[in-house]
Amino acid sequence: MSDSRFMKFVAGIFQRPSYVSEPEQFLQDLVRARPEIAVDQRKARAMWWDHPQELETAKRYREAKVPQPAYVYYPVKD
Repeated sequence: MSDSRFMKFVAGIFQRPSYVSEPEQFLQDLVRARPEIAVDQRKARAMWWDHPQELETAKRYREAKVPQPAYVYYPVKD
């Protein structure tokens, strides 16, 4: 038996049977039935997440951050 055939044989012994959970199967069926979902997902991502970053605004947010005390339920005494 050649090395590659032997390795395929060994890999086949330890290979787990393919398993698809019910939620994953549902999503696969849904995308197959309604391919426009992928287009809608890309549009929503572009609307909510894919924006150019304004570095100056991000810097101002970081600088304006107030440090949180170690345990927030005890008030800080000055």
